[in-house]
Amino acid sequence: RETLAESTEGTPQFGLERLRVYSDLNSEERDRYNADIWVTNILLQWLPKDIYTLINHYTDAKDIWDNVNMLFEGSELTKEDRESQLYDDFEHFRQHKEESINDYYVRFFKLINDMRNIKMTMPKLQLNSKFVNNMLPE
Repeated sequence: RETLAESTEGTPQFGLERLRVYSDLNSEERDRYNADIWVTNILLQWLPKDIYTLINHYTDAKDIWDNVNMLFEGSELTKEDRESQLYDDFEHFRQHKEESINDYYVRFFKLINDMRNIKMTMPKLQLNSKFVNNMLPE
């Protein structure tokens, strides 16, 4: 298509508009382009499917990262709600009937990891006591 574009000297330039291709890029632009592709692939492969479907239309790693960050971080109210929920889960944590010690440990460790992910900390003694005191007798 015929367009009026601005040349590198800042003067109007007539001609056909052509998309830039990889060979048009200088060394720095190629490095940035390659890094963007690499990071985009890592981000997209790491995401859970439900999150991936929300952001798979973005083509730039920065846009993907910004949106993923927003989705995972949430608002302050969401963080407070999450912390409150995790604290409640911790308070009511018990070994289920017929649950193996290994499954109990994995479930407890996941809860502790979720707490650490939002920078929620508890003394090690409290964690250990909670785990041991809420095991079912054999």
